[in-house]
Amino acid sequence: MNDPSIGVFREYRGAFEKVGILGPTHDHASMGFCYDVDYLENRTSQAISLNLPLREEPFSIGSARGFFSGLLPEGRTEQLVSQMTHAGQGEFSRMLQALNDESAGALVFSFDQPSTDGASYLPLEDGVFDEFAAHPTETAAAMGMRTRRSLAGAQPKMGLYHAGDDMRAGWFVPKGVAPTTHIVKNSNSLFPHDSVNEALCMEMARANDLPTAEVSLVPVNGQEPLLAVRRFDRHLPNEPRLASGLPMPWRRHQEDMSQASGIVLKYEPTGHGYATVVADVISKTSSRPFEDRMLFFYALCLDLLVGNCDNHLKNYAMLWDGEWKTQVLAPLYDIANTTCYPNLVREMGIAFCASRSIDDVTADDVVETGRRVGLPAKMAWGAFCELVEDFPATLSAAAAKINDQGFPEAKDIAREIAQEAEKRRALAMDRPALEDQPRETR
Repeated sequence: MNDPSIGVFREYRGAFEKVGILGPTHDHASMGFCYDVDYLENRTSQAISLNLPLREEPFSIGSARGFFSGLLPEGRTEQLVSQMTHAGQGEFSRMLQALNDESAGALVFSFDQPSTDGASYLPLEDGVFDEFAAHPTETAAAMGMRTRRSLAGAQPKMGLYHAGDDMRAGWFVPKGVAPTTHIVKNSNSLFPHDSVNEALCMEMARANDLPTAEVSLVPVNGQEPLLAVRRFDRHLPNEPRLASGLPMPWRRHQEDMSQASGIVLKYEPTGHGYATVVADVISKTSSRPFEDRMLFFYALCLDLLVGNCDNHLKNYAMLWDGEWKTQVLAPLYDIANTTCYPNLVREMGIAFCASRSIDDVTADDVVETGRRVGLPAKMAWGAFCELVEDFPATLSAAAAKINDQGFPEAKDIAREIAQEAEKRRALAMDRPALEDQPRETR
């Protein structure tokens, strides 16, 4: 690649600090990432990735690829952005030069020192949501290029700013380094009611007292609703700066489990235990490792019960506090029932058993997964049984809440989930071996 170097900056207390350079290494022999000398000497500096520890030596393009490419869109949206930026396959540096004003976490990319002086918010034009619902991939790619924002993942999405309580109004397009507050996702026509499906499952997670990203359904004329997810990697300080009269949030850094583990293949292959991978990342990074491993196991059990097979490595993340001092497991996101769609595989992204099939999971598999996460067998089994016992009530309450918001299809989806879950709920009647000791975690 002949791309020029681009600066990597982190937002820290509302200001931008140079972290390093993404581009040719100091000997100009190859592309890579190198931390800035001044940043290394800063007492508040932190590694931007578990796989990019603070050091003077540059990282090769191979070492840096997993983290930086994980900030970019995937699938068809990535293809469209690649065409718009004239980037070749795998040229993540060039794509980040085009989508450089915001990504997941606290990083921005710039050839010059970023400044909030030119940041602003413009009202979202009428009809954009209608266009997004009708042509999601093209609209998402065009909005990403227009706002120079990178949103990871395969599903088309837009980063926007929202003000007020009415999700039908109050939407703004960010300019410059003005942060977004929400990620808006479309409803995929291949999977009927998937936005309502996700809103229902996320509400169910919340009803089970699990830390969960805040989601809202946005009605669209003649189309299924969009799903707006409030960003947990953004927060309003006590005295925020204003852009176009609106308070600008500060960015909080995050890293998903694919980036943190260095495993690019986000769905678990045969013979690999991704539950252990996530538990190890938590043990290495979390300021409350046991609590977060417990939360992660609860989340896996909820995935099992609601039928969420799309629970891959990029759907769990670690989140820094606003001071870049500590990390915890991020609130849950992207939870949906996938087993109700016959054209989707029934193999879990992070699996309980060797076959990876959600239909093959046994009571012993549940306990063994808890052990691999680092929990005592009885504690793991108790957590699963607690979720099973509360399942009908939390599912019913979640469906009623979404229904009352004007989306009656939530009750039909809930019935499908309940029927699908019966076999897996019946596991609580089995007698697994509970004498296992917790796995030693690093």
